[in-house]
Amino acid sequence: MSNPDFSRLDLNLILVFDALLKYRHVTKTAAALHVTQSAISHSLARLRLFFDDALFVRGATGVTPTIRALELSTTVREISSLVRTGLLSQGNFIPEAASRTFTICMTDLGELTLLPTLMAALAQVSPGCTLNTVQRQASDVRAMLENGDVDLAISAPPSPGDSEIFAQKLYTHSNIVIAHESAGIGETLDLDRYCDMPQVAIRPRSDVMTVIDQALAGLGRQRRIVLTTEHHLIIPHLIMAQPSLIATAPVGLGKACQIHGALRLYPPPVVLPNYDVHQYWHARFHKDRFHVWFRGLVAQFFQDSVPFDLSRATS
Repeated sequence: MSNPDFSRLDLNLILVFDALLKYRHVTKTAAALHVTQSAISHSLARLRLFFDDALFVRGATGVTPTIRALELSTTVREISSLVRTGLLSQGNFIPEAASRTFTICMTDLGELTLLPTLMAALAQVSPGCTLNTVQRQASDVRAMLENGDVDLAISAPPSPGDSEIFAQKLYTHSNIVIAHESAGIGETLDLDRYCDMPQVAIRPRSDVMTVIDQALAGLGRQRRIVLTTEHHLIIPHLIMAQPSLIATAPVGLGKACQIHGALRLYPPPVVLPNYDVHQYWHARFHKDRFHVWFRGLVAQFFQDSVPFDLSRATS
């Protein structure tokens, strides 16, 4: 059937088609739609009959869409979005009765600073909702937002950046120096000592010059980097294991490090630029009532938080 008449197709089947495109797994699709696996299998059989195509072929890790399914994917997602935002969202939205899995793309540091509070809030105000987090390269985020693979992306620039991607500022990011109390730094960390001490550098790629290194280069200085990593949460463990190390890291990680009594925090001895962290979402979900509510919940946690006082970092 080259030109299927979607008006003759049960809208519930379109939602199943869209979910199968997203999850590529019958069990995950059933869980997301809160139906049985047999119900998904029955719906898939009806879809195959309607489109005269297998649509999804079983594999070792789930199901893979056929060429025909991929050709239909854009139309299916548009119809599904219209159904969810234009029809299903017309009734009163009640968070207490909502049931939905929300997927957020964020860093390990984002998980550390956001998830405990967010999970506690959801358990209280919307217990039927669940969370899923993923980590991806910045270049992948645009497509994942468009496809519905993730609902929100929380990151600093570069942003996905086009007219179909919405953004909201959450907070302004600054840095702190983390050191072990046995490093013998004292009450203040000067620039000479900072550059001489062995350091762990956090970089998205080892060949990228960070704003820290750029600021030092502007002063004709260079820090002594002995390890480069993409991950934030390993930092306190590395410094605890090797007390001579220091690291310049986001303030959020520094605040979390305060649970380690042996770690001290210092203001950086070089002026570093701050940058904003945003949450991003696709235009397809801009008016979805649950999406709007959830975005507001995320923004509230950041914007209501008490700023960290750098002047008291070593106290």
